[in-house]
Amino acid sequence: MNKKNVFITVMLLVLLGFQAVSAETEAPSIIFNGIQLQDKASIQEGRVFLPVRAIGEASGYQVSWEQDNRIVWMNSGDKNLSLKLNHQAILADDHEYYFSYSPVNLENRTYMRDDFYQENLGMRVVWDKEANLVRLTDMKENRIEINTVHIDAETKALSTQVQYPVIGGLSDATVQGNINALFKRHAENALQEGNKNVLELAPYLVEFPDMPGQCHVFVDYQIKYNQKDILSLVLQNYQYAGGAHGSTVQTSYTINVKTGQTYRLQDLFLEEADYLSVFNESVRKQLDQQELTPALFQPFAGIGENQNYFLTDTGIVVYFQQYELLPYAAGILEVSVDYSVLSKLLK
Repeated sequence: MNKKNVFITVMLLVLLGFQAVSAETEAPSIIFNGIQLQDKASIQEGRVFLPVRAIGEASGYQVSWEQDNRIVWMNSGDKNLSLKLNHQAILADDHEYYFSYSPVNLENRTYMRDDFYQENLGMRVVWDKEANLVRLTDMKENRIEINTVHIDAETKALSTQVQYPVIGGLSDATVQGNINALFKRHAENALQEGNKNVLELAPYLVEFPDMPGQCHVFVDYQIKYNQKDILSLVLQNYQYAGGAHGSTVQTSYTINVKTGQTYRLQDLFLEEADYLSVFNESVRKQLDQQELTPALFQPFAGIGENQNYFLTDTGIVVYFQQYELLPYAAGILEVSVDYSVLSKLLK
């Protein structure tokens, strides 16, 4: 997550309200577990947006709207969700995180992007362009518990907002402990980095007392895939150490929750598979489509065998850190390749 971009987006939302668009005449129909819903989907810049109330209620959630604070409340008995539209945030039980896009308002109904439903409601979302349909089906997720550890503190020198996951319910206590140690270590390293930033900033504050004097640490996570004994998630580490802006480093893990094995990108593919070419072509295509190719520090040479990646319900996403390919303003570049494209190459 690019925290600077999130805060800019939040301020725009507060001032202008969230995006309003007119209904499309050829909006795709929605099929939920084989039943067609009355509401339609909306396609925005190639992504599927779906009506929160219609999908939520079809899934067994009670959905309500708080006009004054612009919050959508969703409750299923087992899970509580709130969409804080003014703050660009989602609170899922005890885990609050930000989304980096604008919800859509169609005829006074809130529409969220497809990944909201995949990550929070456990739904598979497939856009059938030829049939002009969006099909939603319940996914069979791993039977594990995912809770959130919070470490929040505020001093004159350092502000910390840390959230990281803790996995429970695994049959092998050693595997469970090793997985949780990975996440805890990520948080501890981020806090150590923040304390180091405080020490390094101190001499500059003496020389320039008017500059911002508080460092910031922001750690968060998102579960991207949780099926078939595989858990894939990303963790973000945002650090502000003075100066014009902070920076975010994204780390991902794809883990077998039965064995504890972590998978590199190359581990997913047959030994002779030329998967690098497929990803390279997709990266170049996205750079061109987003008109980012001229902004590259140098011509894109291709990804490596162990490129950073994570899994989603629909494909494999490779990503590039800030400054890895592009200037800071471009954020973390993510490129997704559908499983259908990769199917003959995967193990």
